[in-house]
Amino acid sequence: MKNVLDVKVSCFKNCSTPWNPKFICLLNWLRSDKYVNIVEEIRSINDKEQRDEKKKEIPAITPSGIFHYKSNNQIISHSGLIQFDLDWKDNQHLENFYDMKEYVKNISNV
Repeated sequence: MKNVLDVKVSCFKNCSTPWNPKFICLLNWLRSDKYVNIVEEIRSINDKEQRDEKKKEIPAITPSGIFHYKSNNQIISHSGLIQFDLDWKDNQHLENFYDMKEYVKNISNV
């Protein structure tokens, strides 16, 4: 059986470059150690502004599919996947944020 992550997605030079994507296999991307050192370096930066600036230098992918241009209306084909991020800073209004995060991570399709 084919792995659900064995799909083509777009890879852009970085998050600020929405054009000229390469098409890559998501599963290969996730298994690659090509960016391990830079990711570990980014994770070690305590200052959020510095960390965010460093993140802008690395490639960005679109797990939802293949795109001509990084924009919702430029999709070529959908991967069947969706990417989402649950951050406390964006959800401080939720009294049960950590319970919700636990619940979501235990959903079989997540």
